[in-house]
Amino acid sequence: MPHASPTPFATISAHHVSKSRGLAPILVDVELVLGSEARIGVLGPNGVGKTTLLRILAGLEAPDSGTVTVNPPGATVGYLAQEPEADPDETLRHLLLRRTGVAEAEALSSRLRPISPRAPPAPTIDTPQHSTATSPSGAPTSKRGWRSCSPTSVSPSGCSM
Repeated sequence: MPHASPTPFATISAHHVSKSRGLAPILVDVELVLGSEARIGVLGPNGVGKTTLLRILAGLEAPDSGTVTVNPPGATVGYLAQEPEADPDETLRHLLLRRTGVAEAEALSSRLRPISPRAPPAPTIDTPQHSTATSPSGAPTSKRGWRSCSPTSVSPSGCSM
């Protein structure tokens, strides 16, 4: 008994698609057929309908007229928004924290418990130390040596005081 194999080739077709914003026509009588292997670029100045066309093709927005058909009917059309959709009650700070992943990292770190109640002291490192002083006669003298300091007190010029 033969069995139906999945269709390896899907298409999305737009026929006579038009869309307006108020009285301004954005898309007029668009005809387009794309196969599943197609890679396209949509270029044009701001406001000419590039995003609107892609949203209509993805089924996120309805055309004013015309049809969009996906074949086979169960094929998936993906859409990645060029700009994040913000929650109207969300502040700009929270939007940025969410979109950059910082909010998720902060939530995760607040759930973690410390491994030990007190972190071990930072290791010390030896760093060259150079200082200039004056002799009892007032002439400048130079001292070179080594001193230990923790990594948190190291600066480009050596250990900070």
